[in-house]
Amino acid sequence: MLAVLPALAGLAVTAPTSSRGVAHRVLLRCARDGAFADRALSSAIEGAGGLSGGDRALATELVYGVLRHTRSLDHSLAQLATLNRTALPTAVALRIGAYELLHLSTPDHAAVDEAVSLIGAKAQRRFVNGVLRNLARGRGRLVSPDADPRLGARAALAVSTVM
Repeated sequence: MLAVLPALAGLAVTAPTSSRGVAHRVLLRCARDGAFADRALSSAIEGAGGLSGGDRALATELVYGVLRHTRSLDHSLAQLATLNRTALPTAVALRIGAYELLHLSTPDHAAVDEAVSLIGAKAQRRFVNGVLRNLARGRGRLVSPDADPRLGARAALAVSTVM
């Protein structure tokens, strides 16, 4: 669900009311605008209003976890899809879903469904659904950065230090 905020310059602005929606919005602001995560997160949580303590904690974990593990998440996702041609909102939703699948104890179906719900376009929703379902099924077969022949020693070290 989205809560409608006062209009800015004639445009309706909405605030997400779920922890994943808050995390998605914050991560987009960080990526697009270079926003500081702590300030963007605090502002987004305040703007969301009715988040419970657990939802605020999950939003915080998702934001900082995705930021901390972006390289390793992208390495895992790149084994399943071409990310450099993926729209930023879709890439962020994929990272959130991958973080939940690989680092949290979120059930697979919930992580996939919640990540898909962050995307508006039907084609992109199917793409996110397919990539994350494949990740959930094949996470044991992912190539680690150390064993990935596509990466040089320096790149493998950079990715593996954050895994």
